[in-house]
Amino acid sequence: MTNARKQQLFQLTFGLAAMLYLWSLYIFWEAPGWLSGTAYFFVGILPALVGVVCLATALGLHMDIQADED
Repeated sequence: MTNARKQQLFQLTFGLAAMLYLWSLYIFWEAPGWLSGTAYFFVGILPALVGVVCLATALGLHMDIQADED
């Protein structure tokens, strides 16, 4: 994979992680009053977990890009 492609994937996964974290923070703050059980899991917790995976992927891509530059 080229460095340009890695950079694009890094930006995509990092941005997606940021959006998912912001969404989850909003849901964690607002939704406990009007969501419960399964809906709370799918609307709040699952996006946070996907955000963690996206951030880990972005970190791996960033480390790989930095290693290729050296």
